[in-house]
Amino acid sequence: SFALVETEKSFYKPSETVKMRILALDHKFKPLDANFSQLIIKDPSNVTVFQLREVETVNGLFESSFKLSSDPNLGVWSILLKSNDPSSLLPSTNVTFTVNKYTLPKFGVSVIHQSVRRVDEYNISVLACAK
Repeated sequence: SFALVETEKSFYKPSETVKMRILALDHKFKPLDANFSQLIIKDPSNVTVFQLREVETVNGLFESSFKLSSDPNLGVWSILLKSNDPSSLLPSTNVTFTVNKYTLPKFGVSVIHQSVRRVDEYNISVLACAK
């Protein structure tokens, strides 16, 4: 048996909502109703910023979300899922995501083509430039 913790994406910006999901499966990869003592989110300084107690999967799934502040610690954050029983078949699980201020690069595309074509032309020439 195992539990998989995943986030909607790997990189988040300040003020975004981190959406997470737990998938618990048995040894035959079938959904497993499981109980976990805690779900903890820690920032890059190892400070606990979000915590849920007694997390239960229903039909193998559990979903939750956490809103980042507008000025969070930037870097690699971690989500730790702790098992109720140290001898459990479901070990504790840890996954990370990154919080950073980023913007998508700006670029431009221009297409140069003939302004007039004949009706019987099957091929046209174009020049595409990107920067």
